[in-house]
Amino acid sequence: MTGIENGNLAQVSWVMPTMANSDHAASGSNTGPDWVASIVNEIGASKYWSNTAIFITWDDWGGWYDHVSPPHVDEMGLGFRVPLIVVSPYARHGYISHRQHEFGSILHFTEELFVLPSLGTRDAISDDLLDCFDFSQTLQPYTQVKTRLTPEDFKHEIPTGPPDTD
Repeated sequence: MTGIENGNLAQVSWVMPTMANSDHAASGSNTGPDWVASIVNEIGASKYWSNTAIFITWDDWGGWYDHVSPPHVDEMGLGFRVPLIVVSPYARHGYISHRQHEFGSILHFTEELFVLPSLGTRDAISDDLLDCFDFSQTLQPYTQVKTRLTPEDFKHEIPTGPPDTD
């Protein structure tokens, strides 16, 4: 969040919580939603809101059972479905995408936005998430998400370990 406060937020940022704020069952914590909301709230209240797209997703499929078998598109397959929330002043309101997105879709979106070449991996065949946006709609102001914990609570938190990257 210091990049936001200092006015030098990178054009593309990946933000990962520590294990304590990760929502993993083994973390023994329930601060993950407040941690995510605090970051989104900071961006929403900043000068960056008008040209930001935030993709909130999880590295796991988010549950203990999925009744839909993962598609087998290659030797690795896509794996279980994971939630994706798109937050942006240009995100379609109340929209539920029925397209098959994957983690490579976020990279493909970034490549399209910044006119970058594909890395030639899953991003090359992933969709670009553009169905989630309406760039012709009126810029929507940000509405703060209510949280139990504040950004200050997380800024002064003593790290419990490295980011959760599993």
